Amino acid sequence: MKKLLAIATIAIMSVLGIQSVQGQWYLGSGIGVKGFKTDYRRGVEAGLSPEFGYSFNEKWSVGGSLYFSLIHSKVTSADPGIPSIYPVVQVAGTSFTLTATPYFRYSFFNRNNFSIFFDGLVTLGVNYNDFLFKAGISPGISYTFGEHFCMVAH
Repeated sequence: MKKLLAIATIAIMSVLGIQSVQGQWYLGSGIGVKGFKTDYRRGVEAGLSPEFGYSFNEKWSVGGSLYFSLIHSKVTSADPGIPSIYPVVQVAGTSFTLTATPYFRYSFFNRNNFSIFFDGLVTLGVNYNDFLFKAGISPGISYTFGEHFCMVAH
């Protein structure tokens, strides 16, 4: 129960940000922690993602985000479902991921303080020995609480 409460708190914190009105700069951030487990690997990933941008008007914005993550995992070299005469070897390690994602945002629905938008984005990054690339469209919603504060979910 404590883990669930901690994960829920972190999830809520990850979507909070500060955003100004149209024709102005905005700034936000996200934070997250997740655990994972597969047949051969288990571990924990913690990440931080500052976000920044400029709103041209009520419909169009341009911005970018950075993502820093630290992944600590343990890898098992043998399939646990197959008996083996060889000992099971476990290797623990830590890796670091850094990505940059520029985007343009189009808000197609704005009603009162609520809006629905699409981000057109390109992600470039590095992870240990790998180069990361992703391009696409990502939906999102936002709710503005006041002149200088809103909550955004991607």
